[in-house]
Amino acid sequence: MDFLKIIKSDDKSWEEDLALIFQAFDQLMLPVPDEGEYIHTNDEGYLTFIDFAGCAVRVTEKKIHTCSFPARSDHILQPLVRFNAGNYVVDVLPGVNLPAYDMGDWDMTVWSERMEGQITPLMVLQDYRLYDTNPYNFGVLPIKTAAFPDGYPVLIDPDTVTDRAYHLKPLKQFFARLGIKEGFQPTRQTPLQARLFGDLHHAFAQACQAKNPLTASSLMQAAWKQCHRAQQEGRLIANWHRPLTGYADEKIIKAADVATAYSARITLAI
Repeated sequence: MDFLKIIKSDDKSWEEDLALIFQAFDQLMLPVPDEGEYIHTNDEGYLTFIDFAGCAVRVTEKKIHTCSFPARSDHILQPLVRFNAGNYVVDVLPGVNLPAYDMGDWDMTVWSERMEGQITPLMVLQDYRLYDTNPYNFGVLPIKTAAFPDGYPVLIDPDTVTDRAYHLKPLKQFFARLGIKEGFQPTRQTPLQARLFGDLHHAFAQACQAKNPLTASSLMQAAWKQCHRAQQEGRLIANWHRPLTGYADEKIIKAADVATAYSARITLAI
């Protein structure tokens, strides 16, 4: 498995990091993605997809500028469940609409500028700064508001946001001072995303906090079943399988094949 190559570095804690990542996947009752079952992210990590649940699993290296992520803004996609794994985090993220998949270069540029214009003023008020406006970093939640009648725009990549914790380091000591331990990390959802995903967030939290292994396994199975129902209801969206009619880079093109290969190895009874 070549994920070893992704996270191996001069930091001698990489073996510990890998073990913690494996533990997170084990607690989620998911196989660790193998070659051909994930795409590389722009940071030191990877992203894979679960077809039946309409969810993505992202392993992200902790960075100084994202050390307090998930930032509490409705315009930043919040994980359904998060695990700390040494220098990494493992997140289960809800699948959302990605309109850029269907656009040509010009339309993508116009759309991303519009999203940036809508989101940036709201985020500045919360001490967050958007610095990467690649169209593929924007998604749309399937919920409409007066301000966003076409769907609610969110940033789906944690590395697109800098917050006021930028100067705080080293990361492990910073997390320790906050009392954040390895393994499952309790998180709070933002108000609007709680309306969409609050039941799923709660289901995963119950499963991860259960003390009895059999109870934890049963609750985790139930959490994934809830995700499957939410996908059928249109709250979670396996956007990676929609036909690509506009420009797409290699990672986007590979997403559907990655999802199919990885999902075939998942043995959860749904």
